[in-house]
Amino acid sequence: MGIYIHVPFCERVCPYCDFAVTAQKNIPHKAYADALIRELDERAVALEGRRVRTIYVGGGTPSRLATSELSRVLEHARQLARVEPSGLDEVTIEANPVDVTDENVAAWKRAGIDRVSLGVQSFQDRVLQRLGRNHDGEGAQVAIERLLDGNLRASLDLIFGAPEQTEQEWAADLEIFQHLVRDCGLTHLSAYNLTIEEKTPYARMVASGELDLPGEDQCARFYDRLYGAAGEVGVEPYEVSSWSVPGARAVHNGLYWSGAEYLGVGVGAHSLEITASGEVVRSSNTRHLNAYLDLGRGACEIESLGAIDHLEERVFVALRTRAGLDLEELKHQFGEVFLAIQEDLVERLGDLERREMVTFLSPSVCVPTPAGLLLADAIGAHATGCL
Repeated sequence: MGIYIHVPFCERVCPYCDFAVTAQKNIPHKAYADALIRELDERAVALEGRRVRTIYVGGGTPSRLATSELSRVLEHARQLARVEPSGLDEVTIEANPVDVTDENVAAWKRAGIDRVSLGVQSFQDRVLQRLGRNHDGEGAQVAIERLLDGNLRASLDLIFGAPEQTEQEWAADLEIFQHLVRDCGLTHLSAYNLTIEEKTPYARMVASGELDLPGEDQCARFYDRLYGAAGEVGVEPYEVSSWSVPGARAVHNGLYWSGAEYLGVGVGAHSLEITASGEVVRSSNTRHLNAYLDLGRGACEIESLGAIDHLEERVFVALRTRAGLDLEELKHQFGEVFLAIQEDLVERLGDLERREMVTFLSPSVCVPTPAGLLLADAIGAHATGCL
């Protein structure tokens, strides 16, 4: 399983963001770290009998949390999991370029962090301004080069389909990405098509006609250009939004896609537990900082997934990855529940294969094609129509 630690603090809230975040100057560093440690203690039973493979610190902007407090929380999590830093496959922190200083890089490494997911989004200043980011393109490039020079593994986050973004601007971003791979040792990319989430400033601007977004056809061209540029430098897609050189895939995110357990602590954090009886329980913490500081998890929401719902989720998510669906694995995990829908599922997958959206590597392993990845949500919906 993996441990996810959420840090909600941001200097500003981006207009497209719907995560559990708060923008404030006076960050309660110690109080928040104390609350995280308290929750870890209260929920330590979830770690019993499990091998913790990864720790992921997300946000928000976790790089805004004082490194001394971050180190304290990470050390406590490792102690509860009974694992030494060398026993973890991956410890990741999300960061913004402005926080990548020599001092922070050294402190993160001392804390056992070996991977940084850098929220660049674009190297073009005009695009960054439209996205409400607090850095410029030159600073972003310097930041990722500093991480790589400091012997930290780095993942570059980019967004396409941003307001008024042109194909020339996207091409320029991809040229810098290729330089970072070829000349600096970058091994991982997360590239997202901008999604307009409800109740965000961008959603209100779309409703009022104030926001000029690239259309679906243009976004498809953005994705095609990304696919080609990544392939030229040996970077391969392994999930709709995730790309890496061989051997550099994100281990923590892979746990989510494979249906593994994860313990989430912090404001708005989500968890997934599989009980001894096979019941799948998903929970989420309060999104309100003060409630979390006062009450721990606060008013958490708990949802029990039936076997058919869990199977549907596994099928849908697997078709977003290049690993795809292993029907024998699903048969082993879900037994009679899978057998009841197997014939219908295979028929639907065959329909997708005829449309060249998926391909069978063997009688039991089905993976999306490049065209299928572009339409992953649609093929997932088609495949799960039988569930």
